[in-house]
Amino acid sequence: MEIGRPSSPFLGLGSFIFLVLMVLHLQTSYAEQPDDHLCPASSCGNIPNISYPFRLQTDPPNCGKKRYKLSCENNNRSTVLNLYSGKYHVHAINYNNYTIRLADFNIDKANCSAVPPYSLSIYNFTYKDPYLTSMDTDSESYSLSEDLTFVKCENSVESPLYIRTDPCINSSGAASTTLSREEYYSYVKVGGTYTSELEDSCRIELMVMITSRLQRIWENRSTNISYKNIHNQLVYGFELSWSSSFTEDHIVDCCYGRPDWSTSIPTIAQICREDPLSSLNILIYYYYPRKKQFSQTA
Repeated sequence: MEIGRPSSPFLGLGSFIFLVLMVLHLQTSYAEQPDDHLCPASSCGNIPNISYPFRLQTDPPNCGKKRYKLSCENNNRSTVLNLYSGKYHVHAINYNNYTIRLADFNIDKANCSAVPPYSLSIYNFTYKDPYLTSMDTDSESYSLSEDLTFVKCENSVESPLYIRTDPCINSSGAASTTLSREEYYSYVKVGGTYTSELEDSCRIELMVMITSRLQRIWENRSTNISYKNIHNQLVYGFELSWSSSFTEDHIVDCCYGRPDWSTSIPTIAQICREDPLSSLNILIYYYYPRKKQFSQTA
């Protein structure tokens, strides 16, 4: 008895012909759609090459991806990304490693007392977001950015993990955002901080992001870190990756899902619309060897 073979050769051939026609239909439909990869690059401020997957608000509708939309402000001098509740300067876009470097719009290089008005933490990001805080390679996964926690304490804290913010932010409450303007001791702590990990009498005021420890060369070379170092890091900004989301988008654009290798007849999930000849090769190679293999099994 033959297992897995279609009950009629005409039924199997009919299924195959149907799938071939579906490939050609998908390819034709895709060719008629505007190609968001082929738009000319835009520019704004210090970002001269804004191209796929990014787009400016003023770009044609078919250019780039909507979820990678940027805006050009300040008389075309500032490239801006609105992310969650915050507004961020785009300092750099690296198309070689799929990263974008951002800094909070409210950070002023000449004023170290300025702090972001909203929290942004690595915990805000999920795998479904356009941007991620880590980068995956063939051999490892590493963080691009990490949290910086602003802490206010009623009592002085003696710990190398807590960096005093004075004279930039002192007990006058100059940079107060969520706590009342009363006498306090202000610190920053590099890395995420849970409430249970805080020193007694301390409260978390704000969590923002800076580049990861591996990229903060100044920290690796110095044991005497001041808040001015931290402020310079806020001015420099933090990096996010769009590699995973962009790759995911590209796969979805190319194929409708993953192959189902458990059956002898190809499914629609195996049909790619990027190259009809390759798609036909997949169908021919996949269907007939598998059919032969199953038909020889008794």
